Amino acid sequence: KGFKERSKEIRASFRLSDLVSDGQTEVLKRDINHYFEKLDRSEWPTAIYSLSQHSTLVILSELRRKGIRVPDDIALIGFDDADWMQTTWPSISVVSQPVEEIALAAMETLLARVSGEQSSSPISRRLSCSLLIRESTQKYTRISRNYGSKNSNVQRRKK
Repeated sequence: KGFKERSKEIRASFRLSDLVSDGQTEVLKRDINHYFEKLDRSEWPTAIYSLSQHSTLVILSELRRKGIRVPDDIALIGFDDADWMQTTWPSISVVSQPVEEIALAAMETLLARVSGEQSSSPISRRLSCSLLIRESTQKYTRISRNYGSKNSNVQRRKK
């Protein structure tokens, strides 16, 4: 929901559609194929944003099976930066969470609660994610952008 709202704020003309949710591989494959079967090529999305490593891999695989080239025909961006996303071809652009920082904060909170130093009331923390642009979205060799911080870092180098 947040992704859709922010996208519309950036550009109201964005056409966003839900494709699949994470689930069993066969269900994801069926949903992806059904989505593309009902569209003319002129109606294909320009990009797919996947919210899990599993669905990103299934989407990449199904696009290849259909002869759809990433990023030439459709850009692909995933969520969470797994090793395979850096080594596959094309390498996958991702929104990367600060996993170590999240784990450390969770452990500190848990230990503080167990020791009685902190109440069991819910705690909300906002940590910055990084957008790592790789081959699956555009023809740049490296872009790194940190969202949620005042010191955004953007690096671009054309091939």
